[in-house]
Amino acid sequence: MESIINKPIKGRTNFVKEPLGIDIEKPFFSWVLTSQTDNTYQTAYRIIVSKNEINLIKEVGDVWDTGKVASEKNSFVYYNGPPLKSFTKYYWRVKWWDNHGNESSFSDIYSFETAFVGKEMWVGKWIFVDSMVRKEFNINKVIKSARIYISALGYYELRVNGRKVGTKVLTPQWTDYRKKILYSTYDVAGELRNGLNCVGVMIGNSRYTTEYGYDGKHQVIMDILLVYNDGETVHFGTDESWKTSTGPIVYDDIYNGEIYDARLEQYGWDSPGFDDSKWAFCKYSNSKLGKLVSDALFPPIEIVGNIKPKSIIYIGENKYIVDFGQNFTGWVKIKLGYLNKGDKVKLRYAELLNNDNTLNTGPNRTAKNEDIYISKGRDNEFYEPRFTYHGFRYVEISGDNLILNLDNIEGRIVHSNVEPVGSIVFDKENDILNQIHKMVLWSQVSNLMGIPTDCPQRDERMGWLGDSSLTAEESIMNFNMYGFYIKWLSDIKDSQLDSGEIPDVVPPFWPLYPADPGWGDEYISILWDVYRYYGDKNILAEYYPYVKKWLNFLLSKIENGILTFYKYGDWCPPKMVKPLDTPGELYATSILFKDLGIMSQISKILGNNDYHDYENDMKTIKNAFNNKFLVERDETFPPFLNRQRYGIPDKLHIIYYGNHDYGTQTSQILPLYFDMAPLEIRDKIFNYLLNDVVINCSNHLNTGIFGTRYLLQVLSAFGHSETAFKVITQTSYPGWGYMLKEGATTLWERWEFLTGGPLHESEKNLAESGMNSHNHIMFGTVDNWFFDTLVGIVPDVENPGFKIFKLSPHFINEIKMIKFAFNSPIGSIHYKLETIENKKRQIHLHVPVNSKCRLELDKKEVAELISINNSKLLNNTINEQDKITYEFGSGNYEITIKLRGEKNEI
Repeated sequence: MESIINKPIKGRTNFVKEPLGIDIEKPFFSWVLTSQTDNTYQTAYRIIVSKNEINLIKEVGDVWDTGKVASEKNSFVYYNGPPLKSFTKYYWRVKWWDNHGNESSFSDIYSFETAFVGKEMWVGKWIFVDSMVRKEFNINKVIKSARIYISALGYYELRVNGRKVGTKVLTPQWTDYRKKILYSTYDVAGELRNGLNCVGVMIGNSRYTTEYGYDGKHQVIMDILLVYNDGETVHFGTDESWKTSTGPIVYDDIYNGEIYDARLEQYGWDSPGFDDSKWAFCKYSNSKLGKLVSDALFPPIEIVGNIKPKSIIYIGENKYIVDFGQNFTGWVKIKLGYLNKGDKVKLRYAELLNNDNTLNTGPNRTAKNEDIYISKGRDNEFYEPRFTYHGFRYVEISGDNLILNLDNIEGRIVHSNVEPVGSIVFDKENDILNQIHKMVLWSQVSNLMGIPTDCPQRDERMGWLGDSSLTAEESIMNFNMYGFYIKWLSDIKDSQLDSGEIPDVVPPFWPLYPADPGWGDEYISILWDVYRYYGDKNILAEYYPYVKKWLNFLLSKIENGILTFYKYGDWCPPKMVKPLDTPGELYATSILFKDLGIMSQISKILGNNDYHDYENDMKTIKNAFNNKFLVERDETFPPFLNRQRYGIPDKLHIIYYGNHDYGTQTSQILPLYFDMAPLEIRDKIFNYLLNDVVINCSNHLNTGIFGTRYLLQVLSAFGHSETAFKVITQTSYPGWGYMLKEGATTLWERWEFLTGGPLHESEKNLAESGMNSHNHIMFGTVDNWFFDTLVGIVPDVENPGFKIFKLSPHFINEIKMIKFAFNSPIGSIHYKLETIENKKRQIHLHVPVNSKCRLELDKKEVAELISINNSKLLNNTINEQDKITYEFGSGNYEITIKLRGEKNEI
């Protein structure tokens, strides 16, 4: 049968669709391939680049033509033509050849546009402003294109001729403003008109305040570039001729909210013809500021959706309580009826209610989280804040002459607009898993605000490294995080000291140097995850010297093979904040061992010899670790029915990690997962862990954020996925099911149900009960297990970016169906597991073009392969001691297997 080959689709520049205003000199291209022919991969490509679409229609690349390049790469193909010019739009197309001898037609036309490239200088200068700034200018010809390049300190809203421009909010995103400040590019051709025009900017504080060591002075920089149809170019920018004034936003703060006095609005200020004679001229800035960097390749913060309230109740004293039914980040947009001039409407935000239906602001700590609108005395006024955001489910709205109903209130969902790329759905009988996954998703996006934050509601909202380090793999499987993490790595590098130290919080608004090893692990692990999941080898080379400096700093803190430096440890186990039972040196040394292992692999990929030193360090640390923390002794257990049932005696010779009296779950999990336990005792260490999980804790976890991250994977690795399932689905304390039982719609910071008000029963005897965020992502690592263990999908390290991916599913009797989909960088992967009989499972699998799947079936779980699409099998079956491996090329597969009998689960 003749092969069918389709043209490439989904052309992207640095994984961004049609980016506007990039400033890098060598962007890369990617595309997705499809084919109706199985076992298809790319053998060659050709890219053509031009400055106009007509040439590309003629298939002429007058800027760059790669010619036919023999390669299987369909991502990270870097531009290698003549130097890119600033302020230029480039168009490109791509075609491919497959392994069946077919040549495709060219793709659709894609584009990217540059802003300030190389040493290109801004025309505009930084100017000090108040809360509003404006400039009028004249246009007397037909416009071909018009761009505005702008940044401000702190937040800004750009307006042209009376209208807001673009969809970005809370911009620019947070950075250390001494090191870099992000700017944006806007296409404003559609906003301009012949004759007089006006550009206006409103300014808010953001993090650029004296509280964080900045001068706190509002300032703006802007370039306006006009290109006329006759070829003339006009390029001008901010200078001391621009005029500034105060405005209706009389107060704004990230934590405390915004006060908007509509009586102070100056109608028409952002339109031409406004009388600004009472406005002051701006002055040039003398602040010490960082370099300007384009945000075109980073996901913007935007209003990504709206949510209607579930209920509204009147609680007296001119107050209403609005329940949105979901904890989220953003604010409320409200339509007000007629109010008297000067009437105030106050909106107070919180995650919880008290028992009497009043607002419980305890989790907010000192953050006021309130927006105040002062009416100008007109009918049907609208209000939503500009320069603050809140984490909330409930809103108390109060004010004189206020009448509210569900139709005039709307929640605005605000966060970094990362593209969803993954989904997982379980059968209805296991809807608790769907609900847990939903909690993870809401918690994840709620804490993506240009940086990965810890929480969105209280007086913190910082870029704690530890939270995002643990959940990176989950976030990548759910969202396109490439651009987000590229910015994040740059932010971490900006924060690094000459000593190699990085802080716990990035940007270092709280300068907590040096980072705890588990928090600093973010630097290495995010770099590694970007390589593994996206296939970016260049990023390894770029950041290797910097992460090496951090690692060397940690190595300088070793004493006799043990890392003695740590600060937080296995944070937030049940009933405490800082762990009291897991030795800090055990935790820290385990993390260092893990990081050395990653760095050894990176060293080999980059072709340097550092891995010799890293591997020697690992041997030294592993020996010292086992000498210090491995405990071997006899222990007598009280009688227990299940123990006898499974042949476990009441007296055991036990081996575990910890101190002489006890070894925590985390103390076993880390050396087992990181392969620090000697092979001959691994099973005994695991049995100690299993006994604690199953017997001592009745199928509950007793772990903080690091132990929780790896617990489920360790249970599954030793053949106890059923136990992992029981731990996840417990509805009693502690666990994810318990959060759901107590009404959670996002993940908590603590395993306990803490309200910040009068102590709940579970809060008694707890330290620091004020740490009680109800929207934290750090326990979202359960999603990692859904993906990398239950479905079993992970990218192959030697063939990253899902060029080859491993599929090693684990099977649980109670789970009858799993449906999973993932738009990987190389193409869409689909997986569906169904139960067709008691012990029979059927896997429906789609492998994208240019990719291969290595299916690995664990012989402890799988008894027999019943049927498969044998014509699509690339390699013969590989039988190993503990698994059966099959390798598939692209195509659709139906695989039927038979599981073994009842597993020996306690």
